[in-house]
Amino acid sequence: MDPTHARHVPPPRHALVLPNPAVGDDAPAMVEYAVAAEESGWDGVFLWDVLVWPAAPDDLGRAGDPEPFRPEEYAAQIDPIITLAGIATRTDRIALGTWIVPAARRQP
Repeated sequence: MDPTHARHVPPPRHALVLPNPAVGDDAPAMVEYAVAAEESGWDGVFLWDVLVWPAAPDDLGRAGDPEPFRPEEYAAQIDPIITLAGIATRTDRIALGTWIVPAARRQP
């Protein structure tokens, strides 16, 4: 990339973390939330980097349970990196990123 054309986005002062599991595999909904955030004056949008989520998140188990929680079903989730690319096509000034990226899951 030609550095003269690079766009500098200052660090966000007021950003939202949008919880991907709330929309499941509906990436267009997440894009619309990010567009609404930018239009409302937010400086940044961050997504969770989670690829699977329990289908019944209300039954996540409790701290101190003797058995680890193992859901019987998982719900499909959006890929946060691809979704951020979609958000980037519809926004102009907000900073974008993931809340946490498990590096071992991402190939360079």
